[in-house]
Amino acid sequence: MTHSEIHQLGLHQSDRERAIEKTDAIFNAILNMIIPFKSCVEGLSSGDPKKQGPAIFDCIVDAAVVVMSFAAVPARIALTASKASSLATRLLAGSRILASTTLSLFNPLSGLPGLIKSGGKLIGRGASKLGGHIVGALRKPHQHLRYLTGANSYDLLKAIDHTGSAAQVRMSLDTVSHARALLKNDTLETVQQVVAHLSDQHFKLPAKVAETEWRHLANNAVMETALQSKQAGDLESLIGRQAMDELTQALFKTYPVQLNDVRNTAQIYTERLTVLYELESKKARYMKGYQQDVLNLDLGKAPYNDVMPEALFNPLGYTDPSQRATAWMLKGSSSSGNDFDNILGVLREYSSNGASLTDPNVIREIHRRLVPELAGKVRNAGTPTQYGSSPTGFALLEQHLKNLDANHQHFDKHVLAAVVGFQGFADGNGRTASALYSISQLRRNSFTAMPPHVFRKLNGIF
Repeated sequence: MTHSEIHQLGLHQSDRERAIEKTDAIFNAILNMIIPFKSCVEGLSSGDPKKQGPAIFDCIVDAAVVVMSFAAVPARIALTASKASSLATRLLAGSRILASTTLSLFNPLSGLPGLIKSGGKLIGRGASKLGGHIVGALRKPHQHLRYLTGANSYDLLKAIDHTGSAAQVRMSLDTVSHARALLKNDTLETVQQVVAHLSDQHFKLPAKVAETEWRHLANNAVMETALQSKQAGDLESLIGRQAMDELTQALFKTYPVQLNDVRNTAQIYTERLTVLYELESKKARYMKGYQQDVLNLDLGKAPYNDVMPEALFNPLGYTDPSQRATAWMLKGSSSSGNDFDNILGVLREYSSNGASLTDPNVIREIHRRLVPELAGKVRNAGTPTQYGSSPTGFALLEQHLKNLDANHQHFDKHVLAAVVGFQGFADGNGRTASALYSISQLRRNSFTAMPPHVFRKLNGIF
């Protein structure tokens, strides 16, 4: 079923909506009877030709009623005057009758007691519905939402349940509203309460609810609760919200919340996640501090100016700088499946195209070209290493690149150190860093091979 079809199903009137519409019709009918020329004026001012025709007829009828009402005034004055004893009394009585008639016509509340008395059955039948409608109109917006998501009203979900799309509608709600609708519990107000409810040892999964929906609710409740913690706030201040969301969603994809597992409840999962955020923050501060220190080093001195012997990486005796650089990259990589011609093509293309080597998108594209099978993959947080997750690493790399000067004499070493040191990709960081180092040198028509011990000292994590 498409999103449009689900939307159309949601437009069907529920029992409550039909009751409100009926009550509105009764209320308007009563007002039209009480207030002269109401329907006449509304119809003529609507601009709708279909309403203006009947409105003219209403004007004629209301005008006739006014005329007849005033036509009866002289007779009433004469009858009252005949009973009065003095001229002053007669004039006063006549003025009261005239005023009463005028007020009866143009005061919408005049005559209402009589109308209620004569139409008691009608109003008695609709009073509770009308009163409920008026009170409902004064409620706060979040109370209206509960009519759709709480335990007291499920008209919308019942109306579409026969299509099999009720779960899709519930999962489109915010987490608290989803929980109220699924658990039939209007007392739930926060995601923390939802997590506590799902973690209760007496909690049982209701029957006939798909595991997909339960995982959706549990994962979202845990994720939102954890993201509100102090530990999450500290990490977000270092890497930003986008990286936080990417990191967290990757964790849930790999390690979803387990249901009805006393050893790994939603509450326990939340607590573990906050510990993970704290650990990730420590790693982020270490990597950030180390790379900042690299920028302050004199990389023109030993051991940073050491050179790798040619025979160790170029046994075929290449003389072209691009081929020598490619041979050096293959020697330094421990991964299998590296293609000499592919690497050579990337080095030659980027050494001549002038693309900015401090642009995160350019670096991401070079990585994709070198290791296409790894593009888009994520390395999770929590690994026993000095570096964190790939979302954390790439966020820090983006920030650090803004501090690099492409015209600096040691830019080649700076950019290599950053790409390896922050580990912004799931894998292939070393190859990408080596390519950037090589491209930077090839743009100056030269290439100097870096030995492994300098490579390790610059990145600070291996």
